[in-house]
Amino acid sequence: MAAAKAFFARAHEVAGQLPQRVVTDGLASYPRAIDEELGTDVEHEVRGCLGNPIEQSHRGTKQRTIRC
Repeated sequence: MAAAKAFFARAHEVAGQLPQRVVTDGLASYPRAIDEELGTDVEHEVRGCLGNPIEQSHRGTKQRTIRC
């Protein structure tokens, strides 16, 4: 929880303004951290990693290097 709050506080500081919407991967601590650091007016959208191109960018590398 502390790490999530610190992340959102730092992001707010760097951006200089509150976002209208925050998109996360659904970690359980995010909703509370967003409410406490950014306020309840900020919309929280959850997307799984399959819809996130950044999460998928190393997929081929993972398949080649991780052997189960």
